Amino acid sequence: MTLMQVMRMNIKAITLGLLIVAMASAGHAAQADVMTIMPVESARTSPCSNWGCCCGMSSLQMNPSSISIQNCYSQGGYCGTERHRAAWIYEIPELPEGSSVQTMTFTGNRSGSYGSGSLYLRWVSSSQISAVAIVDTWNSPDATVSVNWSSSSSYSFTIPSSMHATGQSGYLMIIAAKNTEFAMNLVNTGSYGARVAMLVEELCVGDFNGNGQVEVEDVLALVGAYGSSGSTYDLDGDNQIGVNDLLLLLDAFGDCP
Repeated sequence: MTLMQVMRMNIKAITLGLLIVAMASAGHAAQADVMTIMPVESARTSPCSNWGCCCGMSSLQMNPSSISIQNCYSQGGYCGTERHRAAWIYEIPELPEGSSVQTMTFTGNRSGSYGSGSLYLRWVSSSQISAVAIVDTWNSPDATVSVNWSSSSSYSFTIPSSMHATGQSGYLMIIAAKNTEFAMNLVNTGSYGARVAMLVEELCVGDFNGNGQVEVEDVLALVGAYGSSGSTYDLDGDNQIGVNDLLLLLDAFGDCP
């Protein structure tokens, strides 16, 4: 029997012992992580002061602590109320390879009137809010969501999966609008401010057969590749399949997140 064969037998024996320990301690599923993202910039839109201009957009109030939004109302060219909208830009981070977004929500706190409204979403190229970016998002959104601003002090709306299905990262603009002329105030500072929450399922280390579990078959697959280099079984990234890879695999033994 060669030295290599003896070493492989010893490795398998040690692995068997460690595997028994891992199986005894496994049995609970890890939870996906919730990632909360606050805006990098925000703004409240306002129309110009000219006659009959109450439904347009001319100026921006940047990063206010509270944003009052409402629809415009005019009759015979005379403005009853002006239209104000809220806009935010969020920097959506790049996820680790193999991770995925399960759900994405837009959430925060509010006060004042309630009723129907809309969200407009668009991927933009800059972290800075501009009137042009707001108009583009309003006129050509990547997604829209019809919402009901309820009388509750908090709100939470699901962002369409089309906005995160590919794992896209970058700058996401969200515009909030209200369909009636009665004002509603959106908290825009602190932990109750308008934010994006992402439920992220992380990469399942060691699930080589992709069945949602790190199990005996995965351990045997790694042991079979022990001593080789440059493969998917290299969990610690040192280009060698060795003891550290085996320990990482056994540490992940059980259900995937």
